[in-house]
Amino acid sequence: MTLTPKLTPKQVREKWVAALRSGEYQQGTKFLEKDGKFCCLGVLCDLAVKEDVAKRERFVTGVVTGVVYYGKSLTEDRVLPDNVRRWAGLYGRSGDYGNAVDNLSLTRLNDTGSSFEEIADLIENPPAGLFHGSDATSTESTISEGA
Repeated sequence: MTLTPKLTPKQVREKWVAALRSGEYQQGTKFLEKDGKFCCLGVLCDLAVKEDVAKRERFVTGVVTGVVYYGKSLTEDRVLPDNVRRWAGLYGRSGDYGNAVDNLSLTRLNDTGSSFEEIADLIENPPAGLFHGSDATSTESTISEGA
């Protein structure tokens, strides 16, 4: 199944920044969404659900409860599903940027105490490697759900 997004990656990022600053989301760590708290990438996933780009699934396991998954597998509770990553034009599933030695990512910022406001500032003025395209505004125009 192929989804054609209604929004450009730049528009997605504008909505994402606005959502991070809205006060609507309580910030959490370690999971995209758990017990009503979101990491910065979980906010993006929630927007993807609202735009029919992703589906929200709630699985109950013997180990962890209250965790929301946005992909097809139980591993997609901590990193972005590929269709959501491509929708926003991100390179990495953890919002990776910079070089591999520095190990920089939006996930790491979120989980080590950066506020949604600080992360929104970074998304607005992205470092090299965070988004596709030389001006960080272009990406693939269609999303293959199975890719």
